[in-house]
Amino acid sequence: MDGEDFIQMGDDADEEAFLQRIRDAIQAGGGVPAMAERTGIPKKTLEKYLAKSRTASFANATRIAAAAGIPISVLAGEPLVQMQTQSIVTAVVPAEAMRVVDQVLRRVYREDGVKLPADALMPETIRHLQALVSRMDNPADEAEARSLAPWLENRIRTELKAAAAAPGTGKREAS
Repeated sequence: MDGEDFIQMGDDADEEAFLQRIRDAIQAGGGVPAMAERTGIPKKTLEKYLAKSRTASFANATRIAAAAGIPISVLAGEPLVQMQTQSIVTAVVPAEAMRVVDQVLRRVYREDGVKLPADALMPETIRHLQALVSRMDNPADEAEARSLAPWLENRIRTELKAAAAAPGTGKREAS
């Protein structure tokens, strides 16, 4: 199972809205051929996003948003007006930091059996990306981003434990 397959498609209206926003961004960016060239995402993958048969990973959603000229959080469902006040993530995001957060978050959630709809996963990813980048001396330093992966994993696991201990937070059901 690859990271993109971890998010299971469902009947949730919010997830459908996320899939539609991805689709709209691909079309706004000039369609599949242009977006494949600008994002480095294979055409077949983009076609699956257009057909809404596959959910984009955070890394691919970020590439699509950048190529379409929209903030990543708009794909997560936040109105564009709100995004003008958003901080770090609406700017250019260091690719390695983004990959580290995406990989660690998906792995921890998979290992702990946490399944979030795509529209909930993206804001979580953005929040953790902001935390990671704020700890970095040089956000463009790939080695530094990778070296902070254990810190990030511990942070996520600590939050999940706290959420499990406090039902109603939306992260996990009470045991």
